[in-house]
Amino acid sequence: MLQWCPTGLFSFLPIHAAGCYDNKLAIECTSDYIVSSYTPTIGALLTHNPIPSTKPFKMMVVVQSQDLPSTKMELEKIEQYVSKDLLIKLGVPGKTASVDAVVSHLSDVSIAHFACHGKQDRSNPLASGLKLEDGMLLVSRIIKKPMLNGALVFLSACETAMGDGNLPDEAMNLAGSLLFSGFCHVIATMWYVISMAFKTQSLILFYFREMRDEDGPTIADNFYNELFHGPDGKLAQYPDTRKSAQALHIAVKNLRSKNVPFRNWASFIHMGK
Repeated sequence: MLQWCPTGLFSFLPIHAAGCYDNKLAIECTSDYIVSSYTPTIGALLTHNPIPSTKPFKMMVVVQSQDLPSTKMELEKIEQYVSKDLLIKLGVPGKTASVDAVVSHLSDVSIAHFACHGKQDRSNPLASGLKLEDGMLLVSRIIKKPMLNGALVFLSACETAMGDGNLPDEAMNLAGSLLFSGFCHVIATMWYVISMAFKTQSLILFYFREMRDEDGPTIADNFYNELFHGPDGKLAQYPDTRKSAQALHIAVKNLRSKNVPFRNWASFIHMGK
């Protein structure tokens, strides 16, 4: 595995996807040879490994199914690998995905998976956040409480690893904030796609997750399939989150094999050790 720590404007480039391309399809690229991971700062790599948590394994999945119907499928893919008694589901009937509900579980779960909208506030990074049912879960709130039990957070949302163009060396984005709060591994996205439509001669901008409807469930399915399978090839009760970078590499490779556009697969990155 190769750890990238880009600085300046390189922070906005998908270095892991550098290569030779023809008609938007990779003939040869970095991901063919190495597993990539990113770190927001060199200091983050020098910190001591956290003491393993003694709390029982729990996973939380937060979906925004009203705005993003494909997140229901994403949850269904995850349910294949996690026992019902170990899974906390929010954003489903009877379980609201409110800010307070999510925060109440966030510091206790080992894995948190968010399938929702995200937004990076370039003028005020602390106001960046994830859109939940009753408002935004802001960076400013996330960093107030250490995530001592956090092994992995998967941010299947827009702009979660996107920096500030005026301060490219600052690590204050959603992914970086969760990493500094205590999560060991973060899966995040580098950009979003803007879809434009005209209505009564007015330009309306719709901000979607940076993936097609099927890309989120596909990535999640292959990622957790790798994470929950043990050395014997059988499904394990508990995941090996130390394989997070490798699991994402395999999931993205599978998505690439379907000849999806560059922007759909290159956006996903791993952050952590």
